[in-house]
Amino acid sequence: MTGLITNLIFAEIGEGRELLRRAATADLVLVVGDGVEALVRASRYRELGVEVQVYPLSPRDSPTLFSILGLVGWLREQAVSATVVVEGYGGEKLVEAAYMVVSGYNLSELPVQLIARLQSPLHLRTLVVLDALARSGVNLAAEAKRHINAAFTGGDAYRASLVEHAADIVVQKARLGLGEELACLARVYRAAMSGQPVTGSGECSLVARLAERLDVEGVGAVKTVSIARSGNEVKAYVGCKLLLHDNSCMPELEAAEPLLRELVERWGLELKGVELVDPEEAACIAYEGLAGYTCG
Repeated sequence: MTGLITNLIFAEIGEGRELLRRAATADLVLVVGDGVEALVRASRYRELGVEVQVYPLSPRDSPTLFSILGLVGWLREQAVSATVVVEGYGGEKLVEAAYMVVSGYNLSELPVQLIARLQSPLHLRTLVVLDALARSGVNLAAEAKRHINAAFTGGDAYRASLVEHAADIVVQKARLGLGEELACLARVYRAAMSGQPVTGSGECSLVARLAERLDVEGVGAVKTVSIARSGNEVKAYVGCKLLLHDNSCMPELEAAEPLLRELVERWGLELKGVELVDPEEAACIAYEGLAGYTCG
């Protein structure tokens, strides 16, 4: 396990003297938040002569895989020679937990109080993806360094979504008691990085093609997918960011449903339907209770 860097400090926003104390000790401050208050907070640090960056993380959304990896890589790099404070309005909990996973901690090893204070089931889902990648054999520390340039830009969101959707499927297959296919996730990740497809006619190729269909329009409308089981029947829930728009995620659903049905049949189960829901609801269906997390 990689040791945690001692001069990398995570904290909630502190007012008044707390801001002054942090300004006096920090070489660099990262403010995590997507509202005007985050920009105002950053301005106050700049007025005090402190270098500051803002990471615009929404409490009801999650960053791309490459963004969170790159952010951790950036923090680790900055903290080699500087005291870095990461503070926010709740989103810093995801950054701290992601940093720990990249540093070698399993999801089950993270402090319960840290997991409990995540702002959204989508934040938990980000940790699930990171944890699954690490367990599949992907070197997260190396990948975090590789994706530093994507920290504040998001990087290639389409390739990131392919890996994230594949991770959803692989992890949930295991949670349904149907076995774990972590080697498949590593294959999907390597394919996404190289820009090459996962070849073959086996289940992993099917998982990869399904992940592509979930973003068939290339706009990232589908955030996540969950699979709920009742006996030999399953129902899929597609977390759609455009749920209230005219077409919502119907193109993705129509493209993905045949492959999803084929995959479920490979598992010896029957797909009884696919429903569009809010992304947070889909993530909650998939992962509530994991690592002690409870949907609020």
